[in-house]
Formats: sequence, structure tokens, C-alpha cells
Amino acid sequence: MTRILALDIAGNPFRWLEIEQAISYAACGKVAWEIGADELVFRGGICRATGERSRVALRPVIALARSEAMARHMPHALPPGHDNTLLFRRDRGICAYCGEQSA
Repeated sequence: MTRILALDIAGNPFRWLEIEQAISYAACGKVAWEIGADELVFRGGICRATGERSRVALRPVIALARSEAMARHMPHALPPGHDNTLLFRRDRGICAYCGEQSA
């Protein structure tokens, strides 16, 4: 049975994923990056409009971003979808990029 190792965005091990879970994360755009020598290719159904068969390629180690499971795993992280206003409030108005205080 093949499984994919999921990491958090910082590269820390999070959990092992079944193939179906990993494909779901990839299809939803929740894979930030991936590593590993061998690419695993999974094929799905055929699109009625184009006639093309779906294909998802994953490496054996993926980093998850913007997932509900990761938000629960990292309670200190900001919830997905928040803008810079919340970031500046959290950081007391100091820009993490330039270090200046916002107005």
C-alpha cells in the first residue's frame, strides 16, 4: 500500500496520507511544494467535453497549505483566506518585509 508523507508548510512531518487524500489535496490546489525522486502518476476518468483522461502526478512527500486539517494542526496560524489587515494587527503594525511601522 502506497502512502504519501504530508508535511506542514515549514517542512515538519504532519501525517501519512492515503493516496486518495493526497490526490484530493493536489486537485484542490492545497499542495504548496513536493519532493522525492520518483513521481507517482494517478489517472482518473475521461472528461466528456475534451475526451482527455485526468492525470495527477505527485512526489512521495508533499507540503500542505491552505487545508482545514493543517489549520487544526497549527492553531497559532492564521485561518486561510485572511488579508493583510489581520496580519498587521497580529504583528502590531510592523511590516515583516521591511520592518517599518504601518500607519
